[in-house]
Amino acid sequence: MTTTHVVSADGVKIAYETSGSGPPLVLVHGTSSERKRWKPVLAALQSKFTVHAVDRRGRGDSGDSDQHSLQTEVADVTAVLDSINGGPLRVLAHSFGAIVTLEAVRPRSDVSKLIVYEPPIRFGERKPEPEEERYIQEQKERLARNDREGVLEAFYRWRKIQPEALARFREAPNWPDRVATAHTLVRENEAVRGYQFDVEAFRKLTIPTLLILGGDSVPLHHTAAATLSKTLPNSTVVVLDGQQHDAIDTDTSRFTRVVLDFLES
Repeated sequence: MTTTHVVSADGVKIAYETSGSGPPLVLVHGTSSERKRWKPVLAALQSKFTVHAVDRRGRGDSGDSDQHSLQTEVADVTAVLDSINGGPLRVLAHSFGAIVTLEAVRPRSDVSKLIVYEPPIRFGERKPEPEEERYIQEQKERLARNDREGVLEAFYRWRKIQPEALARFREAPNWPDRVATAHTLVRENEAVRGYQFDVEAFRKLTIPTLLILGGDSVPLHHTAAATLSKTLPNSTVVVLDGQQHDAIDTDTSRFTRVVLDFLES
């Protein structure tokens, strides 16, 4: 494995780790994680592809800055994609990273396959929800006290993560990495709340796209998948029955099979 750093538009260094052999596949992780979150599926992916696993800014081997927006993260992913050679790119992205990736690939012509797993895009009228406001305020207060585990717990309660899933997170080897990135949760929440998905612009995105959805995921993700499938002209939805937002961990073999079937078709 080798680690490469690229410089984003604002001067922040963004790291990605390369492993495996074959056509290039870029992995972009979601909130409360870093590139190690792909460990359950990495061996299978790198047996078929040259995998480039990104550390988004503020975590892992990547740098950070005081200024954050969704657009800075789009620029980060763009810098990574621009640096990779070896033919048409394939991209797999999760959660917040999937929103960033959708925006990063939209103007490109060198991406041959795109997989997004539950981007938390909000459509329609977005009135502040009291429960959401309460949890976000709790995250801010816990972060101010440097209670990083408390920030994560509040985030997962808000996202309706079941207690048994939270217990799995705590027992996983990457829990300390999740704790270390807790400060990024609040700013990513704000970025998602302010994001406006341009439906008309995305109607022109013709990249073959797979939308992965957990059958038991919260309504937000079902609505997002349904709207994206109607908007993206060359998209397919695969529902993982009985799964939520963490099928990478809870149904690794099926998740991997779905990903590889699409990438190799």
